[in-house]
Amino acid sequence: MAILADFGKTDSDTIIKNILQKIKDLPIENSIQKKTVTQLEVLSKLRKLQPQIIKHITAMALTYNIEDDVRYKQGEEKGELKRAVESIMEMLKDGLAYEKIAKYAKVSKEFVEEIAKQIKK
Repeated sequence: MAILADFGKTDSDTIIKNILQKIKDLPIENSIQKKTVTQLEVLSKLRKLQPQIIKHITAMALTYNIEDDVRYKQGEEKGELKRAVESIMEMLKDGLAYEKIAKYAKVSKEFVEEIAKQIKK
């Protein structure tokens, strides 16, 4: 919560370094430390300090695996879905049967039919 406090005349880099050092010095498990750093990063977005937080996390021995982040995973899933829909649309334009498209795209025939309906609109 310290990241949300009024820093007064102290610059944000100094505050961030101090917060991260305190987290690093805590006698807690690495997984809890990572969770705390993740929470700090989320809160830092409210103050538009995320780039500075990331810079200091990278510089310190604190690590944050972005691929474990829920939002990252959601983005990946959304990207995969978008690519699948684009592929299905191309196959529909080429006149492939719904069953074949469903088989190739590994989706249900109903999903392909729904995309076909959206294209016709």
